[in-house]
Amino acid sequence: MTCGILLQQGEVFAACPVYRSHSDLNPARAWKQKKLTEQSSHSVRAGHCCREAAKTTAQASLLLQTTGPVFRQSMGLHGSKHPQQAQIVMLGLDGSGKSTLLYKLKYNECVITVPTVGFNVEMLETEARGPGLTVWDVGGQQRMRPYWKHHYQGTGAVVFVVDSWDRRRLEEARKELHTVLKNVSLKRVPLVILANKQDLPGAANPQEVIHRLDLRRVCENRDWFVQPCCGRTGVGLEEGFRMVAYLLKISLKQTEVDIKNTVKQLKPKAILMMTKRQGLGQS
Repeated sequence: MTCGILLQQGEVFAACPVYRSHSDLNPARAWKQKKLTEQSSHSVRAGHCCREAAKTTAQASLLLQTTGPVFRQSMGLHGSKHPQQAQIVMLGLDGSGKSTLLYKLKYNECVITVPTVGFNVEMLETEARGPGLTVWDVGGQQRMRPYWKHHYQGTGAVVFVVDSWDRRRLEEARKELHTVLKNVSLKRVPLVILANKQDLPGAANPQEVIHRLDLRRVCENRDWFVQPCCGRTGVGLEEGFRMVAYLLKISLKQTEVDIKNTVKQLKPKAILMMTKRQGLGQS
């Protein structure tokens, strides 16, 4: 018997004895020995695979235990209900800077944009108890304005962006704004005017914008506010959208009060009509 030959099976090394005798030269015995060696080799490989599978399973289990809560949170299964989202439609003439200020507010980056064909939509987070804002930035080109009305249904507030430097188009902006506010779907919906491009010399101040847009007359039955801002630098954008969230809260509270008052007014009438039908009101 001779020892010292190493058989490598994957990562397992075994010192196997090798017998040398005249019987080893028998072909049948040699074939049988070969089969036994192959079976032993398969057993070693199978054992190695089982150990690797168990190791992989343990690692996967540890990974799931570590990252499980993160996946649950990202898929919306962690925590309670999502905060309510308020739909905001952002309108204005082409070139007023709507997309620029939206991306500045969302990503804090000054983005060079092209005229919007269709719309952009972004979700903005507010304070913990306030509703999130889903802002629909609709293209302001002449051919796109007839389609603005398709975004009015369910709108919580209107943001109208004005290029306060280009006084030549303020009259055009006034006409379009008045057409928007006449829509029945926007009755009593709050309005925030963003007087954009205040960084340019000679830009109209908020008082001039109020006068040129005739806001005091057209907004007599709704809450409104004018915020000077600059989409390029971001000055005034957060204040403007904080005011949007504030006016949304006021509008919701007023709606609740109106509903309660309506119920109080209808309840006595309903009782009176019921008593008349039952003949209880006759003397």
